[in-house]
Amino acid sequence: MAQNELQGENQNRKTIVVVDDEKDITDLYRTLLEDDYSVLEFNRPEDFLKYLQFHNPGNVPFQALITDFKMPKMNGMDMVANAHKAGYKFPFIILSGHLDKDTVIRAVEFGVYRLLEKPAPPRVLFDTIKQIIIEQDIHSTREQVRTIISKMRENYSFLRLALLNYIPEESFNQMIVQTDSNGKVIKTEGFEDLMQDLESRLDRLLTTEKNLEATQKTQEVKVAS
Repeated sequence: MAQNELQGENQNRKTIVVVDDEKDITDLYRTLLEDDYSVLEFNRPEDFLKYLQFHNPGNVPFQALITDFKMPKMNGMDMVANAHKAGYKFPFIILSGHLDKDTVIRAVEFGVYRLLEKPAPPRVLFDTIKQIIIEQDIHSTREQVRTIISKMRENYSFLRLALLNYIPEESFNQMIVQTDSNGKVIKTEGFEDLMQDLESRLDRLLTTEKNLEATQKTQEVKVAS
């Protein structure tokens, strides 16, 4: 493979962070994951939190985190909570060797993306990583769409003010139309109508995602009961 192809492949690789106080465990996960992901290992939660400080909260340098629940000085949930308080948001998986009902309920209340029993079978771990990365991509895309809508509204306001000096308001409001396959106008829509329709569809998508997440968490609690 050519060098530029290798560089392109490395740039497209997702990065996974693994935090566990046992080095044998982080070495194991690195071996399991390194063929598909770039892997960063930390054996102390405080080292991971120090690593985050070198990066902007708006540009977290990894796509998912895997951490043990029980570790000396600071458990996995507390570590992630400290990262969130500092403004760092990312999908994460908590691994626990004692997956009892109380642990599951606490994890759900905390907002854990996934809670797996330790040791997690490789296929389960791979599937879970892939799923939470996809969910995060969907969330990021939704936020980007909202930002684009906001910018479009702002640009539309400037355009409207400029053109109304030359075009009657009624004509301006009819500039956006829908046509059939023959080019015949079948519906006239204003810009605001289009934006409201887009935002409405986005809100329905958000509600559906939240309902799916709530259902999944409820099922996880039932399984542990």
